[in-house]
Amino acid sequence: SNELDKQFPNSQGAIEGHKILGDEKYFGKIAMQKDNSQIVEETPAEFGLFDNYPNPFNPTTTINYSLPYQSAVNLVIYDIMGREVKSFEVNSQSAGTHSILWDGRNANGVSVSSGMYLYRISIKSLENSEEFVKTAKMVLLK
Repeated sequence: SNELDKQFPNSQGAIEGHKILGDEKYFGKIAMQKDNSQIVEETPAEFGLFDNYPNPFNPTTTINYSLPYQSAVNLVIYDIMGREVKSFEVNSQSAGTHSILWDGRNANGVSVSSGMYLYRISIKSLENSEEFVKTAKMVLLK
């Protein structure tokens, strides 16, 4: 199920795969078009932070996360010593599955060092008092 999301984020194939796997908590509403074909409006049932893809990576990787409500999102990448390397902040983001592309190169095109990095997401719902914090690891390999 997670592999589908990593390889084919927001695709109809991934949504159909979730249906086949019985991953019901993944779905929100199913609407019908005038021609009776279905439109799946993907609204995750819970907050989530997924493994980055690819991992290991060089020099870019994608970090996916899900929001069941409109939320404020803060994603921070740290080196293994706990020093902040990069920060992404979104004050208001709609419910759904989203992704952030991290390029391990700075503005001059110079890559950060090879090694393990941590990424931490902090989410605060703008619709209720729910909060979500999770940390995961990734490897930059040159």
